[in-house]
Amino acid sequence: MTFKDLRNRVEKAISDMEKRYQIIDASVKKNFEKEENYVLKIMKDMDNKINSMNDSVTKISKTNGVLSKEINSLKRENEKMKKNLSEKNEKIKTLEKEIKELKIIEKGIEKEIKQKMEIFKDNPLSAGIESMEKHKTKRTRKPKIPKVSKKSKQTSKKNESLFKKILPFVGKSEEKKSPLLKKIDAVRRRKHGKDYIVSIAHILRNLLKKKYGIKEQLTYTELIDRIKEMRDISKDVRDQISWFFNEVQQHEYSGELDEAYFPDLDKWAKKVVELLE
Repeated sequence: MTFKDLRNRVEKAISDMEKRYQIIDASVKKNFEKEENYVLKIMKDMDNKINSMNDSVTKISKTNGVLSKEINSLKRENEKMKKNLSEKNEKIKTLEKEIKELKIIEKGIEKEIKQKMEIFKDNPLSAGIESMEKHKTKRTRKPKIPKVSKKSKQTSKKNESLFKKILPFVGKSEEKKSPLLKKIDAVRRRKHGKDYIVSIAHILRNLLKKKYGIKEQLTYTELIDRIKEMRDISKDVRDQISWFFNEVQQHEYSGELDEAYFPDLDKWAKKVVELLE
């Protein structure tokens, strides 16, 4: 084989290889294009899906935003309801506490009323008006007038006259209403509670001091001692007046003077005035 033949064979082999390469390259390119198109199609589909998913996410985000607002609004309403419920519970507790306190006060008042009613059973004024009415209407034989000492001779006639007038067995009607009775009526109209009771006590105290010529200022205790010596007044009337003065003395400054404890006080005082005047 000559060099020329060898060269021709090599060139032919190279030519065949180039042709094969071209065929292979064309085939690879074709396949690559197919693959590329397939990949591009897949990528496009994925892009579409991604875009669709993004749209869905956007919609969901918007929906979530609305839902979040609604949820936040519901939370705020819930907090308000909790706060209102808490305030109502506090009010209920306060009301329950006030009701308990009122019940305690009510029990205290009931207890005080019972105590006063128990005391009132022994209140000599409760039967005072009736007893004095009996004294005025009941007539029996005239009792003897007690003897008076020499020291009191000057006032014996006055005492004897007063004795006859105020004895529980002797009554005397008045044609005109006395100023003291009018004063009692005025006190009854204008004053109440402690002021009313104390005013009645002052009227009766001044009446006794005037009738018996007592010029010095006496305490209720001293006046009660003097009343015990006023034998020209019946014992039950003396006891009633003394009891009344003692009650005023004990409770005038304690705030315990109650009208309910002295029913018909003005009527009783009028009867005392009618007996003493």
